[in-house]
Amino acid sequence: MFKRQLATIILLVILGLAVQSCNQNTSGQSNDLIAFTSSRNDNWDIYIMDSDGNNLERITDHPAIDTNPSFSPDGLKIAFQSDRAGNSEIYIMNRDGSDVIRITNDPGEDLMPAWSPDGSRIAFQSNREGNYDIYIIGIDGSDTTRITDHPNDDYLPTWSPDGQWLAYETYINDHFEIFLLSVSNPSDPPIHLAGGPDSSHSPAWSPQGRQIAFVSNRNGDDDIWLAALDQVENRFTNLSNSLEVQQSNPAWSPNGQNLAWVDDSETSQIIMICSLANNPAKLRSLSTGNYPVWSEDGNSILALVSFANQNGIVTYEVTTGNIQQPLMNLPGSVSGLDWKNHFSTEAATTLLKFLTNQRSNGIIVHTQISIDPAPPAGRFGVVPV
Repeated sequence: MFKRQLATIILLVILGLAVQSCNQNTSGQSNDLIAFTSSRNDNWDIYIMDSDGNNLERITDHPAIDTNPSFSPDGLKIAFQSDRAGNSEIYIMNRDGSDVIRITNDPGEDLMPAWSPDGSRIAFQSNREGNYDIYIIGIDGSDTTRITDHPNDDYLPTWSPDGQWLAYETYINDHFEIFLLSVSNPSDPPIHLAGGPDSSHSPAWSPQGRQIAFVSNRNGDDDIWLAALDQVENRFTNLSNSLEVQQSNPAWSPNGQNLAWVDDSETSQIIMICSLANNPAKLRSLSTGNYPVWSEDGNSILALVSFANQNGIVTYEVTTGNIQQPLMNLPGSVSGLDWKNHFSTEAATTLLKFLTNQRSNGIIVHTQISIDPAPPAGRFGVVPV
């Protein structure tokens, strides 16, 4: 089971893994690409290869550590972090590794780039002013704005689907809490969503942006909770409510009617599907795996399957649980997956992005795209999303 620790975020020794699925080009070669970080040449660099494992290419070649690749919403560029300037900074490059641009320039540590939904800005965390706060910057390196200023450390910014809000985690009194902040009115005080005295994390915005699923141990064990952002009374619902296993990694279906997560026990990891269209919600198991990711049509789920000294990904048919795509072995240790479709004027593009973490001395750097917490009694606020 995951144990989120402050040190894991600060260390940020992250493997980044991403799959880019595109239409076939005129030469007949597949444009399905996997990008990942590897130390196979005794240095951490970013690589791409075809989804079948062929045509491996090293797209960064630098003595520094290049990690955490993140595809832009249109799938044409990759943001990543690198300490090639002596400290960690945020860079952007074309997905083939060309035209590398450094967009942050500060003695502090700039980490965890997160693209805005329209691809014009990047949110990140930085300790340039002492403790970690959340910043936003234009993709050309202009208009850097510090949007949180808190005596505690703020981490892992996550954009709402409409790009108007950021969710982020704050580390307070040895636990994580979730706050929401208006991007258009950052001077407004952040809204406390969840956390305290319990620890809540891994929030996931619903596609409509009116709900956030997250993990919380407010009942003693890690369960999946649902926060209705436009409600004050009865805002929170425990969807899993299990005393036998720990839950993690909530993931919404594209239509927002189903929520997948992982039941994590000492012997197995099982993907669960919760149908929110039913009242009460209907829960069923899908198959073995972790980090569930939905296809855009909602008919398939991509998952990580782990064996001894080996990781791979597999695709399941949601209705039957049948395997649609055979297991594909992957280098490294995968901790997050994101599958998105993108459309440009030139071609329809399917983005399959994996965020991979290195596990070191039992410490895990978690890069899931979400953020959560649970609010103290009586301290609820309506989020006008």
